[in-house]
Amino acid sequence: MTVWSTRKRIMQTWKRWDNIIDHALKHLQKLDYWYENYPEHRKVVRMLAQMLVDAQILARTFYREKV
Repeated sequence: MTVWSTRKRIMQTWKRWDNIIDHALKHLQKLDYWYENYPEHRKVVRMLAQMLVDAQILARTFYREKV
């Protein structure tokens, strides 16, 4: 297998994880709305969302540097 195909496969993996994080963030947004009357639960949902956003930013930065 050539170096290019391995690199391409790695980049596709990063893109896939970026899409998975986007999907999880959509679900967390729904949970945030669902827990409208429960501030403790909402706080946890927002904390998880922030962690995922930070991970997504790191992944995108890494992806852009490698492409």
